Amino acid sequence: MTTTYDRYLGLDRRANVVQRATLANDIPAIPMRVLKALQLGMDEDGTRPGLHGIYFEVSDERTVFLSATNGHSLIVVELGEPSLARIGMEGMAGLICGESVRDHVKNKGFTPLQLSDAEYPDVRTVVPDMLDKIDWWKAGTPPPLLGLNGKYVDLFGRVLRHLGRTKMNSPIVMHQTAPLSPMLFTHEADPDNKSVPGFKGMIFLLMPMRLD
Repeated sequence: MTTTYDRYLGLDRRANVVQRATLANDIPAIPMRVLKALQLGMDEDGTRPGLHGIYFEVSDERTVFLSATNGHSLIVVELGEPSLARIGMEGMAGLICGESVRDHVKNKGFTPLQLSDAEYPDVRTVVPDMLDKIDWWKAGTPPPLLGLNGKYVDLFGRVLRHLGRTKMNSPIVMHQTAPLSPMLFTHEADPDNKSVPGFKGMIFLLMPMRLD
């Protein structure tokens, strides 16, 4: 069984983007709760334009990956709904301007989302590779202590609440692949939780703090 983590890392549009989104009409139909969650992960003040927004990647006509990062954390959400993207959008990607996201959320969807010309970073390079994961039990050594910034731990909780994930049955799984590697949280959709239509899974990545 493949997961959101597997599908996201397997979809490397950097190497073969079919088309870069150029029109506002190219932006997929994103549920408001997902926009609110991803807005929390954007760069706050807009001084880094490439991080001040939500990046979308259309896998096919019913699957879209959305991500946002501020350099300290990364949120990735996978949505799968027939009405998300227009026919012919497979392979399309683009960055939604952060200011338009804020206005859209503030005005309850009555102001349009707009595309940004800024370049979104290749965030897949910081996602830990599960194939390199250390089995701490077999290694016979305890995993190292990690410090996590409370601000971003709280952010993760707020993201989960927006996505309706605080009342689900399926677990949130925490992975530490190596000492001082980013802390990786993964979660797959609970079919009984319909709070966000089309929600398939998510990834949350949090950079650790040194304790020495």
